[in-house]
Amino acid sequence: MSVTKKGRAPRGVALAGLRDELEAAQRDLDRLRGEHERLLVHRNSLSRQRDDAIRERDDAVGALHRATAGGGVELPSNLLGYAVVPRWRPLDYPRIDVETEASDDDISRMCRDLAATWSAWGEREPYFSNVAHHKFKMNNIAESKNELFQTGAETLIQIEAIAQRQGIDLRVYRDCFELGCGVGRITGALASVFDTVYGMDVSTSHLRVAREELANTNARVELRTFDGLASIDAVPRFDLFVSFSVLQHNPPPLAAKILDRILAKVRVGGAACFQCQTYQTGYRFRVAEYLQARQMQGDAFEGWEMHCLLQPIIYEAFRRHGFSLLEVREDGALANGISQVFFARRERE
Repeated sequence: MSVTKKGRAPRGVALAGLRDELEAAQRDLDRLRGEHERLLVHRNSLSRQRDDAIRERDDAVGALHRATAGGGVELPSNLLGYAVVPRWRPLDYPRIDVETEASDDDISRMCRDLAATWSAWGEREPYFSNVAHHKFKMNNIAESKNELFQTGAETLIQIEAIAQRQGIDLRVYRDCFELGCGVGRITGALASVFDTVYGMDVSTSHLRVAREELANTNARVELRTFDGLASIDAVPRFDLFVSFSVLQHNPPPLAAKILDRILAKVRVGGAACFQCQTYQTGYRFRVAEYLQARQMQGDAFEGWEMHCLLQPIIYEAFRRHGFSLLEVREDGALANGISQVFFARRERE
């Protein structure tokens, strides 16, 4: 090869070399793009397989819980591998689509539908619809009623323990509000601590049973019907808000508004201790889809709804009303998702 007097290749030779390098770089780029696309396809496939595995696992665990709750002794063969149910929940759950805004008319419609559903349950199986175990059905309740109300006393012990861990003695509080009091399972226990307990439920038939069960309670217990958000506004301010196994039965837009109204009623220095389902595998909620489905089901709807109120919505409600979140725990109650107990204290208006 001929060179210039300074030892460099002629201009044409240098350009040819650059073209070769550019072509090689383009080939490498094309190869990398192809590998990237293959990796994306593989990653998406793995993601789908992971989501399918999560659903399969949680469906099986859910079936085990239902079999246990129903009093079954023998488990189907496909459930034997889940004989020991893990109390933790994995960190690889994918995002779920949950709409939390709805019009006032849609909220009112949700309230009416829930009132109809739960009042019907209260007429047929008031105790079982509070704790879904066969021994609390009407044909067994005479022998098991004391056990049912003992679970309410145990819930109070848990609430007091949470408060004590945060340096709070609940007995310095005067009054308490319980959302979803049902037949008074927890209400009676709360009445042993507080001067006044306000119990509220959407079901008039459950409230009728609760009045009978709590007739001999020494404390002042006021039972009220939830027939819309204004029902909460009418409750006097209180020191403690309590609710277990209730918010998850409300569509997310309604649950969010209920929680917002209740937190606004807690006195400064008071606290909120409530349970809520915050995640369920495969769950989706869109207002229009939900209302259409309920309209199609009409009076044929027999079950009770299970919904999720996402954690960011709860945390934002705490922030908006001046609460400090002191403790949040997964309670392990939900087989196919996340159920949590929140404890927060109101620091300011």
